[in-house]
Amino acid sequence: MSPTSETPAAPPAGGPICWRALLAAWLLCGVLDINAAFLNTYVQTGNGPFWVLQAVAGAVLGKASFAGGFWVGALGLALHFFVAFNAAAIFYALSRRWPVLVRLAVPAGLLYGAAVYLFMNLVALPF
Repeated sequence: MSPTSETPAAPPAGGPICWRALLAAWLLCGVLDINAAFLNTYVQTGNGPFWVLQAVAGAVLGKASFAGGFWVGALGLALHFFVAFNAAAIFYALSRRWPVLVRLAVPAGLLYGAAVYLFMNLVALPF
């Protein structure tokens, strides 16, 4: 076999590729999820994006979040992306332990996303 036809070795765990993958997963998860929340809330209640961000901030501020200004929305957005990062990081950590999650990334990601959704709606939000 010639050197050009060989497949390159996978980068070592912890290298720059994993950070790029984690960053991409975090941003993709965060952006798609917050946009889905904006759209769903608007269709169901007529409330806009800022109301959604205030509601997210309500996890730490309670009902007072709806009386706050710009900083409350910024806090809600930061909290949302904090949760999105943790969801992506947990999936990444699980994929290091069980490589089948990488081989079957789309179905595994869909099932994991559904599990995160159920956890957030049935455990975290009611709490």
